[in-house]
This record gives sequence, C-alpha cells and structure tokens, in this order.
Amino acid sequence: MPEFRSHGKFLITGEYFVMKGVPALAVPLKKGQKLTVVPADDKNILRWDSFFNGKLQFTSILKINPLRIVEASDWEVAERLLKLLALARQMNPDFLAEDTSLHVVSEADFESDWGMGSSSTLVSNIAYWAGVDPVRLNAPVFNGSGYDILCARASGPLIYRLSGNKPLARLVSFKPSFAEQIYFVYTGSKTNTRSSLQIHLEAVLSAPQPLLDQIAGLADRFVTVTHIEEFEECMHLHERIVGKVLGKTPVKEERFPDFNGQIKSLGAWDGDFIMVTWKEDFFSLHSYMRKKNAGPVFSFDELILHDE
Repeated sequence: MPEFRSHGKFLITGEYFVMKGVPALAVPLKKGQKLTVVPADDKNILRWDSFFNGKLQFTSILKINPLRIVEASDWEVAERLLKLLALARQMNPDFLAEDTSLHVVSEADFESDWGMGSSSTLVSNIAYWAGVDPVRLNAPVFNGSGYDILCARASGPLIYRLSGNKPLARLVSFKPSFAEQIYFVYTGSKTNTRSSLQIHLEAVLSAPQPLLDQIAGLADRFVTVTHIEEFEECMHLHERIVGKVLGKTPVKEERFPDFNGQIKSLGAWDGDFIMVTWKEDFFSLHSYMRKKNAGPVFSFDELILHDE
C-alpha cells in the first residue's frame, strides 16, 4: 500500500519579492499531508477522497484510460487534480498506464483555508507517487515561486531564491533561543495567494533596488539575531518595507493596534497566518486573539520543523 507524506510551509520573509529572485526564509512545518493509494474493485476507475483535519472536503471519480473526470464534488478542484495527474503521466508514461482501479485518500492534518500548503503538499505527494520531479510538476499548474515545493520535502528551514527559473535553497538553522516567545496565529480569513500575487506583482517588480536589498538582507538577519528585541526590529522593518511597496497598511496597525508585541504577515497579506512575539503567558495571548476573532494559536515548536 503506497503511502507518501509532505510537509506544509510558512514563508517567514520575502513574500511577493521571492518572485523577483530575492532570497527568502521559508520553513517546513510539522503539519502536512499524507497520500495513500490502495487497490479498488471497479475497473479503470480512480476514486479520490481528500480530508482536512479529519473532515471529508473533496471527492471525485476519474477514468484512468483515457484520463477524465466522471464525478466531482468540486469541478474546479477536480480539473486541477486531473491536470496534475495528466502532467505526471506525461512526465512518466508508466504512471497510471494500466487499466487498474485505485482508491486514493489524501489526508491533511490542517484546515484547507489555513494557507499551510494544501496545493504544494498535494503536488509533492503526487510527484512521489508518479516518480517525477515535483518542481517540474508544479510549475505549469500553479506557477508560483516554488519555495513551497522545496519545503514539502525539506528537513529544516531554508533560505530560498529563484535564479532565473531555477530554484536554489540552502538549509539554515532557525530556532532562536527565544523561540518560546514566537507564536503563529490564524487571522480568521483565507487569502488566495495566486490572486494576491497577480494584484501586487507589478508593484513588486518595479520596487527600487535598495528596498529589494533590504528584504534580501532580512532573510539572514532573522536567522542570526540573538535577542527578541532584534527579531522584533526585523519584523517591523520587513512589514514597513512590504507595506510601502504594496501601498497597504501592515496587519498590526490595521487589526491589532493595541497588541503588546510585534506582528508580521506570512505569505500573502490580508489573511492566513501571522507570526507574533509575545512575552506573557500563552493563555493571555489566546484570550487576546479570541477577542479579535483570530485563532487558533500555535507555539513555535508545535509547528516549525527543524533538524535536531
């Protein structure tokens, strides 16, 4: 019974700018998605079920030869799945080549609207299954920077950048001595990363080089700072630069102006997760965020995967 698992992701620095080749700090998560493939009874049929945090959210039935959708609970999702499977078979003609019957179950241990990598973990798992390159499989379907694909298989945090269209990454140690004062909070709203990128890409591509250099330098500074106050300065500076380029108000000013700590958006602005610093107890942070209709709240060690 083939089984594959890939890690979720957070982009700590370089949101949007990573598309322009700016180095970014990216981290794989302990949460991820598992893909299990088992034989089924119906001939030439692939049955697909997707679960998020134990809840069935998508089902589809596909013919294998020729590859096509028969039924789907969400046709748009099914078409993306079909495109991935067809491309994987194009890359490896032996993949799904026989008139077999399969039941595929995809299980993520996070919510689909959390922005933790529901697409990238799926791509990585299908690539494992098909025996193909996940970066090449991802590019024609999702057309992002690709950092999330490398996170899906990484053993720890990465400094990631695009050189032309080629992804480059190096493992780094990112577990500050003050990690117990870093938390990750779901804002309560989902952002469509692809749409957000399309909206802001022109502004990013025309950003002055000095600002790009500052964002690039912050990727390493986040890793090397030794005091929480320095870390918070990096968070504040990064938010200010990105806000200036995008013409948007940082999330702390907009939603949490009375927060007694620093806040940084992760990935696309206007939703998904934020990273916060908090020097008081966890329960007071949880209480504050609940009043702001935000949560759940996760500690650094609950989420961030790193080499021991």
